[in-house]
Amino acid sequence: WAYRQKGWRQKAAIGALFAGGGFLLYITAHPFLESMLAVAALFGVSQFVLVQWVAPFLSEFPEKVSAFLWARRVTHAPMALMNMVSSNINQWTVLAAMIPLVYGYSHYHHTGTWADFHFDTGQRLEIILTLLQTGKLPRNNLIIIYGRKYWDEVLNFRAMVRWGMINQEEYKMLQFADTVDEAFDHIRAGLEKYHMEPDPFLRA
Repeated sequence: WAYRQKGWRQKAAIGALFAGGGFLLYITAHPFLESMLAVAALFGVSQFVLVQWVAPFLSEFPEKVSAFLWARRVTHAPMALMNMVSSNINQWTVLAAMIPLVYGYSHYHHTGTWADFHFDTGQRLEIILTLLQTGKLPRNNLIIIYGRKYWDEVLNFRAMVRWGMINQEEYKMLQFADTVDEAFDHIRAGLEKYHMEPDPFLRA
């Protein structure tokens, strides 16, 4: 509809759609988050897992449905492709960059002082998993996760492999350690394999 408008009406229609979408997000984001936390508490599952992994699927579901409907028609197929590509670019660039700004502003709004954003352990791990999915993380990086029992309860990595969230090769990049000695062994093995030249004397 907006695209079919002529002249300034087209720009006004697109701007109005953006403004309307932003307003709807503003009034529904907080109730949506609170509902997700309530569902997690009701079913006794991790709030971190539900919010970080299930919420994005639910929030993007209407977008994916519209893209699939457009893809069924040849004339609308380019719009479906543009919808999917632009969404991923937006998520991996603009939205990620907005996180520290939103956090800083929220802290400033409540306390009067700006605060830097510090990622906790779960958020760092989520970023690593996202980088694995993009294929931009070099395979020679050492990813050591300390405390297998804890993380198997918080994030079931094997289930992620089964459901295609990460593949088997990406899962093999995750090195688990339960002791300092075990973690040190992983670090030493990784350095020797990827970052150190073998001694010519020993190689001979």
